Amino acid sequence: MVTYLAAILAIVIAIILIKKFVSCMFRVIVIFVLVALLSYLYFYYLS
Repeated sequence: MVTYLAAILAIVIAIILIKKFVSCMFRVIVIFVLVALLSYLYFYYLS
């Protein structure tokens, strides 16, 4: 019984951590894309 509860608890914690990591990575990717787009537009219109 304790083993099943520990396994369920471990799965729940892993899902929470994966969701936090994925949302963080998604934000980082979006920020990189925006920076690349803005720098492209900056150099395209000023050169």
